[in-house]
Amino acid sequence: MDAAEFHRVIIEIRALMMLIMKTTTGDINQCLAQNNIDLNAMQFGMLRALYHHSYTLSELSKFFALDPSTLVPVVDTLEQKGFIERGRDPNDRRRVPLHLTEAGRDLFQRVSVLPHDSVLGRSFKQMGEAKTLQLLELLREVAQTMPEGEVILCHMREHLDQYSATQNKTASDLV
Repeated sequence: MDAAEFHRVIIEIRALMMLIMKTTTGDINQCLAQNNIDLNAMQFGMLRALYHHSYTLSELSKFFALDPSTLVPVVDTLEQKGFIERGRDPNDRRRVPLHLTEAGRDLFQRVSVLPHDSVLGRSFKQMGEAKTLQLLELLREVAQTMPEGEVILCHMREHLDQYSATQNKTASDLV
């Protein structure tokens, strides 16, 4: 592949990823609205991140791969709504861990923003299991080569493991 074709491929991949992200964010926002929850996808993502573990704003910015200044209004809004609170680290006064409040935990537990009929879910079902798993492996490979990629993937795996454990516990409670 020559340089021009390589550049074209990168532009197309970027555009496709933006389309997927926009569609996924729209699905989440729609689900939240249907459940009369006055949050957006980013705010709910913050609740998800803080559900199992407290993080500082700096740690969350690495996790979300966003500048901390982008997350400040999200944190402020969630704090004003009573879903998170800023804590204090007794060992380091400069460190301000963020925690879910009881209201934040309750909200997160009561809402699933991964409806089985989401656009993304339907697309992956149509692609089939083998292609979906292949895409997952390729995306992991791309992410690993990016700055902080390995750290972000490690955090992501921890969250997914905790999420799976929570889902399995919830499912066993229903039986």
